[in-house]
Amino acid sequence: MVRIREKVRERKKRATRQRLYEVAVELFRVRGFDQTPVEAITEMAGTSKGTFFNYFPTKEHVLVAYHDHMTARILDRLAGIGEGSVEDAIQGMMAVCAEWVDQDRVMGRAVVTKIFGTPVLLSADLENTQRFMTWMMGRLRQGIRSGELRSDLDLGLMASMLAGVLSSTLNQWVLDPDVFDVHRELRRRTAFLFEGARAR
Repeated sequence: MVRIREKVRERKKRATRQRLYEVAVELFRVRGFDQTPVEAITEMAGTSKGTFFNYFPTKEHVLVAYHDHMTARILDRLAGIGEGSVEDAIQGMMAVCAEWVDQDRVMGRAVVTKIFGTPVLLSADLENTQRFMTWMMGRLRQGIRSGELRSDLDLGLMASMLAGVLSSTLNQWVLDPDVFDVHRELRRRTAFLFEGARAR
């Protein structure tokens, strides 16, 4: 009986957290992150501010949850990228990331603009970047083994440069997402890096 009550309690907690998360994200999309006070979230979710802070220590922690969720979805997509060339695989990764920010521009901009100014989001982004780096390093190693890439290629440096291309391109996109073509620019800049990495 005690275990049943504990399970019910845990289910309620998960449901409350999910409700707060979904309401917050919806309000961020409509009002903008900075223009959405915690009170608006809790009022719409039918909870108290204290309840919100039990699940999210700050409003930025909602963005962390969103970022983590999207990173997991992107990595799931990357796992399905076939056995083509390493350059095609990396270009596929860039395309998935571009699609992520472009399909939900309000949330994409909120995450990208807050990453470097919010310690909690920066910390989460560093963890997620490491997951992308691990994936890229695996693909780059395959590229060297297959003879597609130079045998003396510095894998860590190449992966860091690719991560830098992704980060800097997204930062440019934030300034004017209606004009800046994030898909084209990620393709172009990634191709530029691979020009120097291919085996001759």
